[in-house]
Amino acid sequence: MVIMMNIELATISDCYLLAIFKKKMWESTYRGIYPDEYIDQFNVRDHARKFQKMIFEGKQKLFIVWIDNTVKGYMSYGVIRRPFEDYKYDIGYMYVDDAYQRQGIGTQLFNMAKEQFLASDIHTFIVSCNKYNLGAQEFYKKMGGEIVHIDEDHRNKSRPQVKFLFNI
Repeated sequence: MVIMMNIELATISDCYLLAIFKKKMWESTYRGIYPDEYIDQFNVRDHARKFQKMIFEGKQKLFIVWIDNTVKGYMSYGVIRRPFEDYKYDIGYMYVDDAYQRQGIGTQLFNMAKEQFLASDIHTFIVSCNKYNLGAQEFYKKMGGEIVHIDEDHRNKSRPQVKFLFNI
C-alpha cells in the first residue's frame, strides 16, 4: 500500500498541532517508561511554545508529516540541541504515529536529514534516544548508527539516553 503524504517545513501555525501530536506520542511511546505524572502533566501550550522557539531560532529545521490533512509525524535536525562531547549536529526529534510505523516514513525522514547534512558538507551527526525506547534504538541501529554512549540508569527513566553516531 502506498501512503500519500506530504513532508513540509513546519510553520508557527503548525506548532499547536505538533504539540498535540507529541502528547499522543508520549502517551503511546513512554507510558510505563516515564513517570505517569510526567505524561499526565504534559502541557500542550508549553510544548507548542518550544516548537515556536525552535522555528524562530532556526538552528534546527522542523519538518511535519501530513497524511490526510492530519499530523502523523515530525522530525528536526540541525545544530545539536543538547551538547554532547564535540558533536555539533543531530537529529533532534523524530516521531511517527504508531499506525504508520514500519512503512518507510521514518526511513524517509532520516534520509532527508542525512541528505541535507551532506549537502551542507556535514559528515557526522548524532541521535539521542531514551535508553528504554528499544524500538527507536533498533531503528537507529538499522539506519547504521553506532552506539557511542549509554547513560547510567536513573530512578526517573525519562533521563537516561543512548547516543548513536552516524558517519556519512
